[in-house]
Amino acid sequence: MKSDLPNLLLSYSNSENPEEAVRDPVAAYRLLRQMRNDLLYIEKCIQLNLTQCEEYQNELDSKIPQLEDLDGAASGLIRLQEIYKLHPEDITKGKLSCSFAPMQFH
Repeated sequence: MKSDLPNLLLSYSNSENPEEAVRDPVAAYRLLRQMRNDLLYIEKCIQLNLTQCEEYQNELDSKIPQLEDLDGAASGLIRLQEIYKLHPEDITKGKLSCSFAPMQFH
């Protein structure tokens, strides 16, 4: 950071020498004021981005399946396996043929 300070000072002053920029009390004051304003602006932008990130994270959290959703899906698979007497290997391969004929209603 210390090596970056002269470049930073030069970017805020009209002088080519950073030491000259801070020797003059008025120039030093203007330099500090401008740096402060810029840093406040940067902080504000960061805060806005953080707020947007938090909102996006909250939206994602509401859409991500919860543990209860996974438990429910697993329970449903187990019920299907038990009712239709399916083998787990067949389920994982997508083979869901029933071992008995479907009921017919008259």
